[in-house]
Amino acid sequence: MSTIDRVISWKFNGQEGMCTREGVITKFPGGIPSQADQDAWTAEYLVAFPVGYDEWQADMQAFKMSRELENHITDQHAGVAGNPFDQAEYDAKVARRGQRP
Repeated sequence: MSTIDRVISWKFNGQEGMCTREGVITKFPGGIPSQADQDAWTAEYLVAFPVGYDEWQADMQAFKMSRELENHITDQHAGVAGNPFDQAEYDAKVARRGQRP
């Protein structure tokens, strides 16, 4: 998926009638937007999802510990999981969360 694919999908919430080919918008409701508009949308997207965000998000999803359990350990147990396996997962996940781009 090219950057402009992700940008228009994010900006316009996946509405129908938009197509791209090889990173170029080929179909868009109301006509192809200007390059200035596309550049502005891309800049907005990169603020919300900086370079490296996709990799970070994939790493976060790979953790077996749910966000609910992570929050429970944080809020109810001051970050102490109670067993070494959960503690290792918790510590790694908290550390990776802090590295969000």
